[in-house]
Amino acid sequence: MKLYNIYKSIIIEEKNLLLTENVKDEILKAIDGKYNVWFKYKEDDNTVTDRYVQIYDLGMSKGNNEMISAYQLGGNVKPSKRGNKPYGWKQFRLDKIIDGTIKPVNVKYNQPVSDLPSYGAGPKYNKTGNRNMIGNITKVNFNK
Repeated sequence: MKLYNIYKSIIIEEKNLLLTENVKDEILKAIDGKYNVWFKYKEDDNTVTDRYVQIYDLGMSKGNNEMISAYQLGGNVKPSKRGNKPYGWKQFRLDKIIDGTIKPVNVKYNQPVSDLPSYGAGPKYNKTGNRNMIGNITKVNFNK
């Protein structure tokens, strides 16, 4: 029985690693192609929400989790005391994006949504970095 449990834990660990790698590949494609995506996101209480975003950065959180910085254009969020809104700048951990749910949309962007005249007075895209990310960060390239 002990040997079975060891093999089971190795298989589960490898499966989780492969799932994260697939999510990461899709994220990198969206950053490189500068297109919007839908995905399902698993909240801390295990509820699942739909997110519609433009992804700008991929890096590591200070808590050592892979994460993206994105502007959420739509979808839903879990209500909270902080008054979460279904739009705005957000960070998402890759391990909470459900594998196989990233769906590209035939909408591309060539500048940050926060730079558009219709955006208003909210926070703008920080081209020099995200204070919540550390280490090597893959950023969207608006020069190509």
